[in-house]
Amino acid sequence: ALFCVSAVRGLVINLGFTRLFAGAVLGPGATASEWAPALYFTLFGAVIAVFKDVPDVAGDDYPTFAKRFGKMETLHACRQATVGLVA
Repeated sequence: ALFCVSAVRGLVINLGFTRLFAGAVLGPGATASEWAPALYFTLFGAVIAVFKDVPDVAGDDYPTFAKRFGKMETLHACRQATVGLVA
């Protein structure tokens, strides 16, 4: 889930749509100004994926961050990551 959310929210949506419209105007080739938001939202998507897994730890049959490190520690780490990405 972490990879899917990060890949779609970060790379596919941001870089894909940017390339679609910029490619029509500027031609092929991704620039650093196109990669920066894609990488930012990929990291943000990873935090979202970890956040959304915290409430349903009891139903997990596989090791997750919340199951491995505990709910409160995971929430604290996600909050710090979110503040770090927003600040």
